[in-house]
Order: sequence, then structure tokens, then C-alpha cells
Amino acid sequence: MKRLRESEERLSLATESGHAGLWSMQVETGQVWASAKLREMFSFGRQEELTCESFARVTHPEDAERVRQATRNAVQNGRGTHYRVPGSSA
Repeated sequence: MKRLRESEERLSLATESGHAGLWSMQVETGQVWASAKLREMFSFGRQEELTCESFARVTHPEDAERVRQATRNAVQNGRGTHYRVPGSSA
């Protein structure tokens, strides 16, 4: 458990240092973890519980289908994906 906590702390430090907006979803429950930067980017509260529906609410309508399809593909293939937010430097 200590190793997991240390790993999570390193990941948090790295994402903060790199100003990265990262998220991960637990497929079985639909629960989402998000970095502080991502929460800031999408105006999610620090303690707000996030789900796929949370992201659907803040996704621009023109991007919604592309994001849903990429997420579906990632879940089906068991591999991650990434999205570039327009206007970001990532």
C-alpha cells in the first residue's frame, strides 16, 4: 500500500510540474481520477466526483462523437487514448 501511495504522489508531482491535464477511468465502475490541471481546465471542483458523464457535459457538441468513439475504442482494446484540447500546448 505504501508503494502505491508513493507512486501516486510521484504521478501527481509529475503532472503538476508538467501542467498536464490527465485522467483515468476505472472501467468497471466508471469512476474517473483527474489531475488538478484537468479539473482546472474543465472547471471541475477539487472534490467533485467525476464520471464519463461529467466529461460529456463539458465536451463541445462538435467533438462529442469523436470523444465517445475514442473512449469506446480505448475500453474495447484495453489501451489508453489521449485527447488534445484545442488551444492547449499539449
